[in-house]
Amino acid sequence: MNPILDQSAVVAVLREILGPERIDAAIAAADLIEEGHLDSFGLVEFAAHLEARFGLVIPPDAIGPPAFSTLVGITALCRRLKNHDGA
Repeated sequence: MNPILDQSAVVAVLREILGPERIDAAIAAADLIEEGHLDSFGLVEFAAHLEARFGLVIPPDAIGPPAFSTLVGITALCRRLKNHDGA
């Protein structure tokens, strides 16, 4: 069974990385890099978790701004990759 790939699913993966105490409603609109939620290592870890959870391959050049800095952008990127792979 394929997990649903929506923003709440992406937030659930981020919660695994950051811990539940660092996730609040404001994070949905936050720039995860500029606001200090994720550093470069955190971005790579987040991408690896998303790949494992959703069966994706995220190209290294996509891990970072602008597409990989907000939850909206990350969710859109993951959906594009999932649809492109036909999964």
